[in-house]
Amino acid sequence: MFAEVATKSLRRAITTIAEHGADSVIVFVEGKLSPVNILQDAGLVSRLKTPAPDSARQLMEAADEP
Repeated sequence: MFAEVATKSLRRAITTIAEHGADSVIVFVEGKLSPVNILQDAGLVSRLKTPAPDSARQLMEAADEP
């Protein structure tokens, strides 16, 4: 697959990761895939991960317990 990503988007993603740490950020590429596996109109998006709600967190912790 091939994609061209704007430098501005890349710099924003790097800055977000540097400020918050790699474990707190999710980065993904979105766009339209052409028939020849080229990602057209590609955009790089970086977002902070949001903590799970208390009820979901309790269910996940309960599932991890032996």
